[in-house]
Amino acid sequence: MYQSRYEDIVDEGSESGREREIVLFDRCIGLLQAARGAAADTPDVREAVIFTRQFWAALIEDLGLANNALPKETKASLISVGLFVLKEIDKLASGGTMDFDAVIDVSQAIRNGLSAGQAGS
Repeated sequence: MYQSRYEDIVDEGSESGREREIVLFDRCIGLLQAARGAAADTPDVREAVIFTRQFWAALIEDLGLANNALPKETKASLISVGLFVLKEIDKLASGGTMDFDAVIDVSQAIRNGLSAGQAGS
């Protein structure tokens, strides 16, 4: 289970950090895809919800740090996306329905952006 602070996971430099971010996004996406068709109170859904919540909360926390080197506009956009994801997760946790496809789509878009940035480095 993902319980480390985000900066502890990506502390080995930007390339290593980017690679780890891609791996974590892949895990998040895979769990969400597995949970998408499952009943709300199943192990697949619980694991996807817990991992996704912790992962995105850690991303948001990292983006809010003063030493985060991303441009302000990028950080603000990513924080907004993260808050949307957490809101969707909370819907499911409170007995509602979560838009798995939207959360998967935004996670894939960010993961793909990281991958493209890695290829261009």
